[in-house]
Amino acid sequence: MKMRTLFLINAVIQLIFGLGFMLAPTVLLGLFGTKTDATGTTLAHVAGGVILSLAIISWLGKDIEGSAQDAIAWGGVFFAHLQAGIFTLLAILSGTFNALAWSAVVMDALFVIAFFWVRGNKA
Repeated sequence: MKMRTLFLINAVIQLIFGLGFMLAPTVLLGLFGTKTDATGTTLAHVAGGVILSLAIISWLGKDIEGSAQDAIAWGGVFFAHLQAGIFTLLAILSGTFNALAWSAVVMDALFVIAFFWVRGNKA
């Protein structure tokens, strides 16, 4: 896999989750077995905007080469997925999220692994 491919896949996934949090946060959170109040809904909207911005950055970064692409990859792909995976895992372990949230943890872990694998195979 090339970094461009990883960025494209990341952009699509981030677009889906970003739109979900922007347009239907209670539905998306409901899938993971939790409810939220007005404050949580507002924060989910904010998170959706941030996630959409990461989708745009990833999409535009797919064709950049060199250190600029590395910077985008570290911040947008690696750290975003690392922190998301950790906090989702903590929510599962505390009983806040249901078993379906494991799919998000696995997805985030795969992005972290893919990032290291692609970086290790860069020529």
